[in-house]
Amino acid sequence: MTITVSQPRLYTPEERKYYVVVEKNPLPDWDYMREVTIDNTQNSNTLSDFQVQITLDTASLISNGKMKSDCGDIRVYDPDKGSLLPYWVETGTENTSSTRIWVKVPSIPGGGKKTIYLFYGNPGATSQSNGDDVFEVYEDAESYPEGQENPDDWSISETYGFNAGYWVKATSTSYGGVDYGSRTVEVGGSRSDGRYEDVYVYAQKPVSINAGDYKVEADIFFHYRNYDGKHGAKLQFGDVVVYQGNPFSGTGEINDWYHLSKTFTLSSDASTMKFGAYFNNLFSGDVYVALDKMFVRKYADPEPTTSVGAEQPGGDIKMKVKRSW
Repeated sequence: MTITVSQPRLYTPEERKYYVVVEKNPLPDWDYMREVTIDNTQNSNTLSDFQVQITLDTASLISNGKMKSDCGDIRVYDPDKGSLLPYWVETGTENTSSTRIWVKVPSIPGGGKKTIYLFYGNPGATSQSNGDDVFEVYEDAESYPEGQENPDDWSISETYGFNAGYWVKATSTSYGGVDYGSRTVEVGGSRSDGRYEDVYVYAQKPVSINAGDYKVEADIFFHYRNYDGKHGAKLQFGDVVVYQGNPFSGTGEINDWYHLSKTFTLSSDASTMKFGAYFNNLFSGDVYVALDKMFVRKYADPEPTTSVGAEQPGGDIKMKVKRSW
């Protein structure tokens, strides 16, 4: 009988700092998964319930039959929590080379990294993408009935100078007949005769945002006539006016979209958001603005980054855990 003795593998000091934990496949009906690394090493603060963006080429996956055409089989799993995380696939980026997936992560360590997993490849799955579950505030009027006045919890809060009516409503066609391309929350007013100064109309809805640092993304539609610089939109959370003005110059009729991307700080909790239009010198006519695809997320400086690993077959998750000694 011959006995062969092999030389045992010697682990380096760095390798001995870690051990591997294997978690059984959390989503056995999904064919593929990718490791997503969240890097917060440049920020010493632990981030709680923080929204991160993952960018993925879903067009290639869909064309190769690995993902549903609406990205409805995407799931995001947190091995530390042992459960799925809320996510939202940004509207209009589905089936593109740069699909943006926003995920709300319970905890990201300060000065460290965190690993989550993105699953896909289940043709029988239905989408769980939900902006309300991910963001501090999410406003997408597609869920409102077309033409509904005072949609959801929206209501007119302030108005002055409009003698022919004012409104807040869900609509895909503007007061003046412009096709918005999607349903929006439109706020506006109309004056039937004569010149009037400092007219305005604002609508509000209840929100719940704690004091802290945030970033808002929103599409705003502007309609006004002439008078360079005298018309604008205002967006406000609590006592903080996040945006007031308009991005366009010159005179003549304006019917155009503007994408707002801005950071802001709340020194105290906010229970309302306000949106509307103003005009400093209005003759007879109408003034209105519309809000679409708006979300408010937490903000940090510097922000964590994400990187997506190579595709793997769906299966067990192997986590490298640092020893406490």
